[in-house]
Amino acid sequence: MIREVAQNAGLTILQSVVHLWRVSRAEKTRTETVPLGPAGTRVTLSPRGTLGCAIAMIAAALIYATTLDNPFVYDDFRLIVDNPSLLDITNLRAIAWREITRPIVNFTYALDRWFWGPTPFGFHVTNVTLHTLNVGLVFLLAWRWNEDWNFRRPADPSRSVRPGFAASAAALMLAVHPMMTEAVGYVSGRSEVLSTTFFVLALLAIRRWFLGTGVRFLYAALAMWVLALATKETAAMLPFVVLAYDRIICPGSDEDRARRWRRFHLPIFAAASALVVVRIIVLALVEYTGQISFNFPFLLVQFDVVRRYLTMLLMPGQQSIFHAIPLPAGLTDTPVLAGMATIALLVMLATGLRRREGLICAPPVQRCPPPTTWRRALCCATAPSCSFGWRRRPTIKRSRASSTSCRPNRGGSGSSPSPSRRTTC
Repeated sequence: MIREVAQNAGLTILQSVVHLWRVSRAEKTRTETVPLGPAGTRVTLSPRGTLGCAIAMIAAALIYATTLDNPFVYDDFRLIVDNPSLLDITNLRAIAWREITRPIVNFTYALDRWFWGPTPFGFHVTNVTLHTLNVGLVFLLAWRWNEDWNFRRPADPSRSVRPGFAASAAALMLAVHPMMTEAVGYVSGRSEVLSTTFFVLALLAIRRWFLGTGVRFLYAALAMWVLALATKETAAMLPFVVLAYDRIICPGSDEDRARRWRRFHLPIFAAASALVVVRIIVLALVEYTGQISFNFPFLLVQFDVVRRYLTMLLMPGQQSIFHAIPLPAGLTDTPVLAGMATIALLVMLATGLRRREGLICAPPVQRCPPPTTWRRALCCATAPSCSFGWRRRPTIKRSRASSTSCRPNRGGSGSSPSPSRRTTC
């Protein structure tokens, strides 16, 4: 049975790869109409913004330079000191099979041992370098996403944020936040920083492909995602992040988003699901043979874990590599209830921000009268600021129906829309 599940998962991955390859071949003959920035031009990084990036990267390097003298601890002995596969860097098969689920990390350990020797200094240099690189990549990602956000929203200077300020704040937060101590200062935490490098590179490449700058960026994004998965399994969340970017931030029309959903999101979600199945099979049959079982208290622990991590994110104190969390007896335990309340608060906060900031659509919101004919229904469904009671963003590229048979009525003069504005079909 397990063999059949593995075969089906492998077949699903292969079908997804073939589908994406066919899509990429078709993309070569299609041109995208969405520009990279306002007025169809790509916005370059300003000198002031580049200075903010440089300050964040220098801060990251200086703060974590104190970890270069740290010794090997805990899992470092199993993964590095007592790891015979690191002795011969040309034996790629031994390097890959030693850590079958994270071969890329093991290969970087082999590179460090070959270049720096067996001392921990060189391994820490690589970790700090990767963290500094991630700060720069997060700066670039935040800058580009902020450009897309401002370009997709209607002009509202009072609610817009300058890309340089937003990117500098995000990069500086990543550079100096104490919760990065374990990932950077602990050699075995390299899977975190290295996976982040590939993850952010994949997001940047996917953005370029979504905006129509060439199918080569699709190939680059898929390659970066595979490397991120071979570094740490949490990279399987990439499809969810890309879907959120496509629906909330990325410019484009509803037709473009629908096409991307069919041709990209569905295949990549199928591939990610199959990879999760394969990972569980490896966990049960290779890493922990005969030791896997379902334990309901372990599931309840996750509620307390969410609360603890959120608390440390806002008030970073009492950090440790290992956290002793007692198993709850049931749903009525105080830590479990506190975790549930925290998750409920996060959902309420996200919902409030969505309504306030217009993550689904930008105001003003109009409602169409009940459609009586299919032409009227099509007109109202494709109008850039009208829907059947649902909130919706204005689209960049208007359809033929909205441009020929829909006329926006304004309650007043001038270019600003009136609160009583509606679409006449």
